[in-house]
Amino acid sequence: MPRVSKVSKAVGAMRALAGVVKHFEQGQRYPLGGETYTRDEIVAVFQAQLDAIKQVDATRAAATAAVANERAAAARAHELTHYLKMAVEGRFGPSANAWADFGWEAPKKRGPKTLQGKVEGAHKARATRVARHTMGKRQRRKIKG
Repeated sequence: MPRVSKVSKAVGAMRALAGVVKHFEQGQRYPLGGETYTRDEIVAVFQAQLDAIKQVDATRAAATAAVANERAAAARAHELTHYLKMAVEGRFGPSANAWADFGWEAPKKRGPKTLQGKVEGAHKARATRVARHTMGKRQRRKIKG
């Protein structure tokens, strides 16, 4: 059975409601599905469906607005956190105690690179360029294809 969209359900309910009001008489009972219903009971069923669809739309719109509000607040808090970290570092320095009070890790000190570290970095960079086939503009000019 194919999935019926909410719009189709609402249109179907409105049409059924209009047809019931137009063609069914007030006060009479009509046998439907093994039970008997008055016109008002039938109208109430379709009206309940329309009300439920409207409630879902309103709830979904409220949820979308709440999520947008939360994202905006999170973005503002993230930006303020960045500035707060700069202020804490300026006021207290890299002291781990002050940073821990805010729930952050203290920034790590970068020491001077040793000669061995620089050589290893250069070898890794060359190996990466070879593995990814990265070339400079002069190397690309030499390629004939």
